Amino acid sequence: MKKTVSVNISGFIFNIEEEAYEVMLNYLNTLKEHLKKTEGGDEIYADIEARIAELFQERLNENKQVINDADTSEVIAIIGKPEEYLFDEDLDSENDSEPNVETDEFEYEGERRVFRDTDNAVIGGVCSGIARYFDLDPIIIRLAFALLFFGFGTGVLLYIILWIIIPEPKNNADRLRMHGKPINMENLKEQFHKVKGNPKRKKNAHKTAEFAREVGGNFFGVFGKVLGFGMIFFALFFTVVLLSLAFGNFGIFTDEDGYNSVTIMEFSNLAFQSSWMTFFAWMGIVFVSLAPIIGMLIWGVQLITNAKNKYAKATNWSLSIVFSVGWIILILVGIYTAREFSDEAEFEEGLYNISNTEEIYIDVKEDEFFSSHIDYEDFEVMELIQVHEEYVLVGYPSLSIQQSPDTNYHVITVYSSRGITNKSAIRKAENIVYDIDKKGNHIYFSPYYKFPKEDKFRGQTVEVIVQVPAGKKITFGPNSSRILNRLDDDRDLDYDRVNKTYEMRGKRLILAD
Repeated sequence: MKKTVSVNISGFIFNIEEEAYEVMLNYLNTLKEHLKKTEGGDEIYADIEARIAELFQERLNENKQVINDADTSEVIAIIGKPEEYLFDEDLDSENDSEPNVETDEFEYEGERRVFRDTDNAVIGGVCSGIARYFDLDPIIIRLAFALLFFGFGTGVLLYIILWIIIPEPKNNADRLRMHGKPINMENLKEQFHKVKGNPKRKKNAHKTAEFAREVGGNFFGVFGKVLGFGMIFFALFFTVVLLSLAFGNFGIFTDEDGYNSVTIMEFSNLAFQSSWMTFFAWMGIVFVSLAPIIGMLIWGVQLITNAKNKYAKATNWSLSIVFSVGWIILILVGIYTAREFSDEAEFEEGLYNISNTEEIYIDVKEDEFFSSHIDYEDFEVMELIQVHEEYVLVGYPSLSIQQSPDTNYHVITVYSSRGITNKSAIRKAENIVYDIDKKGNHIYFSPYYKFPKEDKFRGQTVEVIVQVPAGKKITFGPNSSRILNRLDDDRDLDYDRVNKTYEMRGKRLILAD
């Protein structure tokens, strides 16, 4: 068991064995004392201390949390003993204070990293930094960027991205990493004098700063104006859109001929239970939309004119309140409306039981409102809705084919709807009107159903089920695809099925021979 000491090295806390601590303390004290005689000694000492902290961190892991003698010896060997580089000739008499470490057998190669070479920069040091990493002439890299700019137009963007992601060397240790040199006292001292004696560095740094300020100022100035005009344009555009939606005759679905199946106002009147709920819904939409529109308009004017808003705080608070109130209204309206869909009910109506025949023929009547050539699976729901004075017309009843439980054909209609209560849902389902005509063994279905306008949209649906006995046949007329729904059990059904006859075998329809 060994005693440990907690020390702070370059801002990092390390636990170090007491003997190793004494060796490192003597080493750093000796180094600090004699660096006083060297120009830039404080800067060199700070770089060395930071490098020692890095090397110590590399030697620690989950299974090792304490610096020992061997670690200290390796680190001192990497950095180098002070008398090898910095001491005067009279320091030979002071060898009593030097750390007792053997370094002859330890070798270390420098780690090379990419930095922006700001000491030799023309703009940001990107090209010279990349050239340093690959040991190339910076002119080659600069020429490559010039070709990218003039040949492909990507040079400037790539340079800006690299300028952002490639770091600038923070100290002389980073400059040594850029050149792939070991970070020790000899190289740190040499690098210090090299940087100090490079008048081009200050000139380039000054030139780069001026260039950045000029380009940045011009860019952000122009960008700000463009952004300002863009915000004003979008604010006005969204204002026109909002007013058009609220007071215009725009449809939820509009075809290429300008036909609107259902206008937005018609839909909102059918979605909400009362005119008051419709009013509050639109109020919430206007409030939520108005806040960002006004905000964009004000910000756009400020960017163009460079004017300051004396009432910015009050304006922001006011817009935030309007926006929040709008969302509160919409949430309350949404909760209230959702209650109207809380319960679902359906009922079946058995229309026909057909016996004494081996085959029936089914088809869909001509569609006088939409089109007889619409395939059930190839349209959007809102395309086939029309709002009339007293009722709502819906053009998507569905037709399903199933196996009959007996030897008779059966035609069953299933009506369903939603409501705030089960009773309300049943009443709305009972109000649905759907027509089916039978002539002998021929059955004709309506391509649409309707319900009273006062019932609102509450998920009203109609499904017609035709049950075919096993071993018997069904023929599909030319308009049958208008409402025929695809079922999992019908995967063998030919969907180019008009004027074709199928036989019920098991639970599937098979094309008859």
